[in-house]
Amino acid sequence: MNGELHLQFTGKTVRKVLRFGNRERGQGEGNMRGTIKDDTYFAEKLQKNGADIEHYEALVEKVVAERGESDRGAQMGYAVLFTSYRNRINLLYSAGNKDSEIKPCFENLLKHYVKTWEPRYSYFDLINVLSLAVLLDVKADDELVNELIGKIRKADYQDYLVDQLAGALDTSYEPRCPEFRWKKTYQPLKEIAENAAANAVDLLKQYLDDQWYGIHKECAWYGSHKTELYYGYWSFEAGAIAKLLGLDDASLRDQKYYPYDLVHGE
Repeated sequence: MNGELHLQFTGKTVRKVLRFGNRERGQGEGNMRGTIKDDTYFAEKLQKNGADIEHYEALVEKVVAERGESDRGAQMGYAVLFTSYRNRINLLYSAGNKDSEIKPCFENLLKHYVKTWEPRYSYFDLINVLSLAVLLDVKADDELVNELIGKIRKADYQDYLVDQLAGALDTSYEPRCPEFRWKKTYQPLKEIAENAAANAVDLLKQYLDDQWYGIHKECAWYGSHKTELYYGYWSFEAGAIAKLLGLDDASLRDQKYYPYDLVHGE
């Protein structure tokens, strides 16, 4: 993908070095969480992703300096950077990095996400971002989270899961809707969230084993494990719900989509 064309940037390519640190593999060999690809794959993808982020950060900085943040090229650049940081978070977690190493990446993701978010944009992305905020203990006193929740309020966004996640981040957030914005998505999580019985973990496992992957068949990353565009498959919303409910999730530790270590701050 040509960065100059995508951002409608003319002139010489801008280059700027942004350091991501020397360690791209995470905690080290043997600590990988992603099992579909090997550690070499994730190390190479992290390196390429870091270079892409450096490139687009520099381009966007140039465009904003010349035309302002509201410029169409700048807005497109923010969207590209959001996607790049989202992919990086998946890669970092898959490669075995700790949440303390993932959180700075999430803060960069959030910075770009709030600049472009509108209610008509991807529902799955919004759930992903709010779930990561819960898992990484980013609260509403964080300026960017506060800004995003403010936008959700202003839009009167109607969705049960958004209500649960936003309410966990900001206790002053009032639920708006008992139903889901999009049917056939995350409805199983409502039964889990409202189920005080001992089988809540069993229901969550069933959701992960039988439903989670298929729910996302319209997402660009669906089936990416068959390509070189795979960054990891993780159900961050399942982890966020388990964390909020305080579930005993030991039985989910090895479930292939469940971000167990992120739930437990490891």
